[in-house]
Amino acid sequence: MEKTVSETYLYTSHLVMPRHANPLGILFGGYMIDWMIEAATLNTMRLSGKNTVVGYIDNLFFINPISVGDTVFYRTWVGRVRRKSMEVIIEAVVRGREGRYFLASIAKMILVAVGDDGRSIEAGFRIIGREDWEINIIDQLSKWRSQVDEVIKSIEKRSEAPYSVPKYSVASMRRVSYEDAMPANIMYAGSLLRYIDEISSILAFSYAEGVVVTASIDQLIFKKPIYVGEVIKLISMITRTWRTSMEIKTIVLRQQDTREELLVECYSTFVKLSEIGKPAELKPYEPTSPEEFEEWIKADERRKQRLELLKKLSGEYRNKELKYFDIRDPRPVVSSII
Repeated sequence: MEKTVSETYLYTSHLVMPRHANPLGILFGGYMIDWMIEAATLNTMRLSGKNTVVGYIDNLFFINPISVGDTVFYRTWVGRVRRKSMEVIIEAVVRGREGRYFLASIAKMILVAVGDDGRSIEAGFRIIGREDWEINIIDQLSKWRSQVDEVIKSIEKRSEAPYSVPKYSVASMRRVSYEDAMPANIMYAGSLLRYIDEISSILAFSYAEGVVVTASIDQLIFKKPIYVGEVIKLISMITRTWRTSMEIKTIVLRQQDTREELLVECYSTFVKLSEIGKPAELKPYEPTSPEEFEEWIKADERRKQRLELLKKLSGEYRNKELKYFDIRDPRPVVSSII
C-alpha cells in the first residue's frame, strides 16, 4: 500500500491548563513531549493499522513559549517507512488567546510497529512523494536516518560498559502500572518522558536554586521495551553547565534481581529563569572524575550541533507570527529539518 506524504498528515490539539504549567505559567516540557508522542503514535497506528512504539527521538526544540490558556496543535507527517519502522516529523504550533499563531516546537521521531506480543512487525505501507515539498521531506529524512543509525550503534557499544554516577545526580524508582501502558502492556513513551522530565527538572531546579524550563531534548534512544509490572530506576545527572543553561543525562534501568539493564538514554537541556522569566546565570560545574570529564567534553560537542539548527529555527520563527497559517494545509511550516 502506498501513501503520499500529504496523505499522512494528521493534527491533534490540546488546551494548556494551570496543572500543565510551572510557577511562571509556562507549559512543562514533559507535557509537551507527551502530547507530541501521542500525536505521532495516533498517526502511525492509523496508517499501519498496528500498535506502534517510539524507538528514537531527536532534536526536539522549544522555539516559542506556551502559556496557560493557549491551544497547541500537533501536526504530524510520516516521511519515510522502512520495513518495520516509520520516520515521523512533528510540528507544534501554538495559538494564543488573542488568536495569533507561532511555531512552538519541532521534532523528529522513529516509531516501530509491534504485534500483540510486543515484537516488531512490518508496518505494511510505503511512502512516496509527488509534490516538491514531499520529495524534500523524504530526502532530508533519508540523510537524517543515516546519521541516527550511526548514533544508535555508538550508544549500543557504550551501554555494554558499566555506568558511573557523578556527584550532581538524583535517582528514582517506579513500578510500571497499567496507567503507564499502551496495548501489548508496553510502557507508553509519553508517560516515560514525563517521568524523565520530572526527575531531570528536580535535579535542574536543585542545582540552579531557581525556576528552570526544558529547552530541548537532543537524543532519546529506547533500546528495549518496558512492560507493565517491571521496576525501573531513573537516574539523572548533570553533564555540563554553561552561562544560563545545563545539560542533563538521564538513563533508565530495568531492575532484575541484582542486575540492572540499560533500557533508555536521554539528553536534555534546561535554562534557568529569573523572577521575570529572563535567562539567569548558573554557578559553574567542574568535573572531578575521568567519566565526568568525558561527558563534559561530549556535552559541548552536542551543544554545538544543537545550536547550529536551533539558531536557524530561532532566527526564522522565534517571536514571529505565522500570519498565513492554515491548519488544514498539509504542508509543514519548516522546510529544512536537518
